[in-house]
Amino acid sequence: MLDWRRGAVGIVSDLNEELNSGDQHAWEKASELITQQINYSHHLNLPAIVIDLTKGTDFTNLANIINAKLNCSLRTGTAVSSP
Repeated sequence: MLDWRRGAVGIVSDLNEELNSGDQHAWEKASELITQQINYSHHLNLPAIVIDLTKGTDFTNLANIINAKLNCSLRTGTAVSSP
């Protein structure tokens, strides 16, 4: 288990609304930004990334982005805060 008192953690922006919008441009920008934030947290060798989930929202696109990063040997823990 991670000791939260001994290190900083990365926090991913809440862009789930943009990921689920019908606007392709908004989806691409949100996806790119989340991927950059995850990559930067990994680059800084942070022990965890916190992703805050909004109640009543579909997380399919966000889950796909996180899954893709985890499958690419992401060594950072991911903590999810659910409502």
